[in-house]
Amino acid sequence: MRIRTLVLTLVVAAVTTSIASCSGAAGSSSATTRITLYAENTSLVRVDGNATGPDNGDLVHRRLSLSFSRGGPVIGSAWSQSEIVDVDTDTKVDLRGFDGELSLPEGWIFVRGMATLPIGTVPQPGWTDTYAVIGGTGAYEGARGTERLTLLD
Repeated sequence: MRIRTLVLTLVVAAVTTSIASCSGAAGSSSATTRITLYAENTSLVRVDGNATGPDNGDLVHRRLSLSFSRGGPVIGSAWSQSEIVDVDTDTKVDLRGFDGELSLPEGWIFVRGMATLPIGTVPQPGWTDTYAVIGGTGAYEGARGTERLTLLD
């Protein structure tokens, strides 16, 4: 399995001061905070429970280690699942629902979104997408905003 590195840039609004100090930014509980995390795949599993080949319901599960710098010490983990919800043979892309969970020292951040990729593929270097931050726990309780993913290698 080839290890790929992702940059997860989280832009989160309405979070507590502890997340601001965690990222090195100053601000109040209503300030917007930017957190840049680097993620390295530690596991990638494809689940093809239907007919052979890409089709609705196929899943991709990932586990990632998180750090504040590329190659830096691991400070958390993330898990994601994407599910093919439509295959468009005319445009040769599939539409995938995406759910992600980030476990950080002071709580969890939850993200959700949709992505389009060439049928049956996984993201390649240079790929980027944006998902919604839909909540969190602990220091991230009430978090709302966006997560911008960029695949470095």
